[in-house]
Amino acid sequence: RGFLYPLGSLVVASYWVKLSSKGTADAAAIATLTGLPIKVGINGQDMPHAVGFFQGMTSSFVYLSLWPNGDATTATFYGATAAATQLTSRVYADFSNTSELFGVLTYFKK
Repeated sequence: RGFLYPLGSLVVASYWVKLSSKGTADAAAIATLTGLPIKVGINGQDMPHAVGFFQGMTSSFVYLSLWPNGDATTATFYGATAAATQLTSRVYADFSNTSELFGVLTYFKK
């Protein structure tokens, strides 16, 4: 669930993801938010955003972010499980049947 605010070429989208059953995807699959209603511009990756709230993950994160994917209607989750470590893309196995995340994603549309 979420809201979408297109402001000229800028898109501001809020999201709330609450899993009740994550299904059976490949555990190593990259965790991606799909179905953005407006396609991300070419340089979408230049606008990462911190996830405002997250709980119920299978890994202990110190930081979790969402990066819009250029020329697509998706965004990829990145995170760090320890201070002073590099962000890496998160995988399906990082999420549980009770994971919950919400925040705001801003990007320029195509």
